[in-house]
Amino acid sequence: MKTSIGLFILLLVVLTATIAQGDLKPVPATQGQAIMQQSLFAHQFTKPKEGDGTVSKKALVTKLRGKNIRVAIDSQSPDTEGFDVVRFDFSGKGKFNDKQVVPLKKREKGNPSRLNFGPATLQVERNGKSIPVMLSGHIYTSSDHKYIIAYLGTALEGTCKFGDKTYPVRIVDGNNNLNCGSKSRYQKNSGVTIGDTLLIDTGKGNFKQPNQLKKSLYGAPVLLDGVWYDVALSPDKSEIVATPSTAKTATLKIDHDNWSIGLIGKDYILMLDGSSKPMEIPAGKYTVMQFTQIQPTKGDVLSIDQQNLRQKTAKKFNAAAGKTFELAIGAPLTGQIKIKARGRRITMNFKLTDVSGMSAMVNSMYSSKPQVEVFDEQGKLVHTGKFEYG
Repeated sequence: MKTSIGLFILLLVVLTATIAQGDLKPVPATQGQAIMQQSLFAHQFTKPKEGDGTVSKKALVTKLRGKNIRVAIDSQSPDTEGFDVVRFDFSGKGKFNDKQVVPLKKREKGNPSRLNFGPATLQVERNGKSIPVMLSGHIYTSSDHKYIIAYLGTALEGTCKFGDKTYPVRIVDGNNNLNCGSKSRYQKNSGVTIGDTLLIDTGKGNFKQPNQLKKSLYGAPVLLDGVWYDVALSPDKSEIVATPSTAKTATLKIDHDNWSIGLIGKDYILMLDGSSKPMEIPAGKYTVMQFTQIQPTKGDVLSIDQQNLRQKTAKKFNAAAGKTFELAIGAPLTGQIKIKARGRRITMNFKLTDVSGMSAMVNSMYSSKPQVEVFDEQGKLVHTGKFEYG
């Protein structure tokens, strides 16, 4: 009898341990939690088919670009003037129902042809499981132009142990395949970075305080509490596992007080935040994907975006193992006016470049707009004007 009880207790312990092994669960994710979240777009609409589940005879049906997701801009009642709902069909079969519906909302101000929807959470079947997906976006339906832009948000949430500390974590879908765990990569052919985001909440664990969220692109090493970790989903996707990285490191120095940078490496994309204090990074060859610098006095924001990758002007460097690399990037900026003349028409464009030669922008309510003065051959002022940032 004692042996039977002992075996039963042992079996119960084993089963409990097996069940508790992974704590990941699907949760909806708000827009903006993914670093490189892509919007879904469509502008070619067709009329509804008989028996497809739409209500209004004027309903507009389309397929979101690049995804097998059907959408119907519709109404709840056949007597309703205009549109008041968006219906989604995630099976791609073009069959709509009253469950996967998001109401449209009129804007208090602005163009009446534009209507917003969401955020709202729908349950979607994926790989035999029901997952929550948060949807938001807007439609535009004027007489001569129609389109829809949608954002999908879903994530896997659980906990992960980093050294002797355990933090709440999320892997947020960033490429709209509703399958969390896609490594981020830069696509040279399209000039777009896609992939999922890893969130680590170092605060209350509700993923709502931006200054307490550690963000990185999934698949890249993560710097947390002074240690680099390799973070990955377990093979059965039941838990997130972090192991100290064994990669060699280099020291990166950027001589600015408040900056963030995206670096494309051989196997991953690093997203870093730092100051003038040197920091250790995994050694290797990198290309600057993007850079942001905040000026401490006026709060001006200097930004370098991915257009430099597309224009092949992005800064490249090698952070050799065990050595320090000082990256010259950001301010001070150099302004240049490019002038094109066609007959009596003259076009002038103002371009900013940073110390590395990359194209840059300044976005701030405090930034003064560059002023231009035009003189004729005799030195007489014939025109004055100001450039707009954009």
